[in-house]
Amino acid sequence: MLAKATGLTFFRALSFSLFVYTGAGQMAAVTMLAQNVAYVIIIFTVFINKLYMSLTIFLYLLKCLQSLILSAVRAFFLLW
Repeated sequence: MLAKATGLTFFRALSFSLFVYTGAGQMAAVTMLAQNVAYVIIIFTVFINKLYMSLTIFLYLLKCLQSLILSAVRAFFLLW
């Protein structure tokens, strides 16, 4: 919807779905394209957004792994 409102062609809008994973990155990129921002800045912004999402997911999985290991250690010592 936003891509159509900013005047992007169908193929450009489709390419955002294929190459930009995060919805926030897509929204930022389309808005920046509509404002004629330089492509380098758009790529950098989307990269930072994807980095943030990846880091958030990694830290969440790390916390889950820590919790799982802690539960296994507790279960081992309770059975011992």
